[in-house]
Amino acid sequence: MLLYNNVFLNGSEVSSQEAGYTNFGLPFSKCSRDSVFINTGVPLERVVIAKSKYELEALPSDSVDITVKGMLDYYTQRPNELSSLTLAEFAA
Repeated sequence: MLLYNNVFLNGSEVSSQEAGYTNFGLPFSKCSRDSVFINTGVPLERVVIAKSKYELEALPSDSVDITVKGMLDYYTQRPNELSSLTLAEFAA
């Protein structure tokens, strides 16, 4: 990988700081904001993520809980104290 970085850096003019960040794989900038994806599609058509192999092996053999919980799962199971929150507020 270092070879490819050197070819890239030799082919264009960059500062020494940019060359160092590129060679070491460091981010050029940081952001104080983050985004959260909330899958609000039709429930039967939503894409879900299966639990890891180790989590699945630890489940009882008759268990049907094979997917990772998402934001909507946590929102629908929120405590009564948070019942006035909208989905967007809850996700934030």
